Amino acid sequence: PTRQRIAERLAQHSDGPRELAMVLALDDIEIARPLLAEGATLKAGDLVHVVREGGPEHLLALAGRKDLGSDVADALIDGGETAVICRLLENGSAELSLRAIETLARRSAAEPALLTPLLARPELTLRLAHLVFWWAPPPLRLEILSRFTVERRHVHDALEEIEIGAFAFDPARSAASARWPKAWPASPVCAPARCSVSSTIRPANRCRSWPRRPDSTARNSAT
Repeated sequence: PTRQRIAERLAQHSDGPRELAMVLALDDIEIARPLLAEGATLKAGDLVHVVREGGPEHLLALAGRKDLGSDVADALIDGGETAVICRLLENGSAELSLRAIETLARRSAAEPALLTPLLARPELTLRLAHLVFWWAPPPLRLEILSRFTVERRHVHDALEEIEIGAFAFDPARSAASARWPKAWPASPVCAPARCSVSSTIRPANRCRSWPRRPDSTARNSAT
């Protein structure tokens, strides 16, 4: 109780003894929480140290800290579990770098829990939204289409594919997507030996692993 009271008092002051604050920040979570959540005594470098040395509960408390800097956020992304990353994404005052958003966009293929808070972030770019589209479940695909500008005909095509289940959400295929090449151009592309995807969200030539629409043969014959 004495250490907890000291931690609570230190959290309210920016000029408190930094060494003592660091010791308490790595103490039991009930003692450390006030300092991790709002302690002004701790600077960015101190918080990165806590990420590296603290336990999962310390990282979870730190992920919800107000006005969290991008350096600390990057450290949390590198070392945090899915629950920590979700809390970080839900922290509207946290500063996330473009590198962090791209890392999480790719990571969401294997960790679907990241998708909803990721799509709510204002830092998400059009290119990354189109990338995430391919492994997002149908409701989130509709959200992507409504938030990001695409041609009207591609919206109708995507909605039709969702209705008929041609791109039904498949967790196994989503996990496999995480193993695609790390270097992506302005629009998503598959492995070079397979095919390319247009920048407007619908593939020009589908990969073999993607399901074909039932009417694709008829359309090809008509053209």
